[in-house]
Amino acid sequence: MSGEPSLGGKVVIAGVGYSELAKDTGRSEGSLTIDAVRAALDDAGVTAAEVDGLTPWPGRQGADTFSGPPLSLIQRTFGMNLRYWQGGGDGASQLSGVINGAMAIACGLAQVVVTWRTVIAQPRAKKI
Repeated sequence: MSGEPSLGGKVVIAGVGYSELAKDTGRSEGSLTIDAVRAALDDAGVTAAEVDGLTPWPGRQGADTFSGPPLSLIQRTFGMNLRYWQGGGDGASQLSGVINGAMAIACGLAQVVVTWRTVIAQPRAKKI
């Protein structure tokens, strides 16, 4: 149908970054996320100064290993001047951050958005 909203030609996924991947790195979720964001920026060929939106999934919901680091940690670490940010737990799971970022760009709320998903595995207790 003509007239339906479309992201085509408006949004591009330009960079992807990963942190160290292991069962138990001994590192914080913040440290791992910083590495991944830095790698994604390098891959995209943009600087942190160009980023004006952050859309992690899920948003920080407590001091656990499921939520990842606070959005403000990434913003402050890279000195980003944000116009848009959103972190939430509802939506299409891990794709929520990507979808929210794409919508922000398409609606003119941001021009360059970084999203991430961070989980750290906790060593399991040995069974006796």
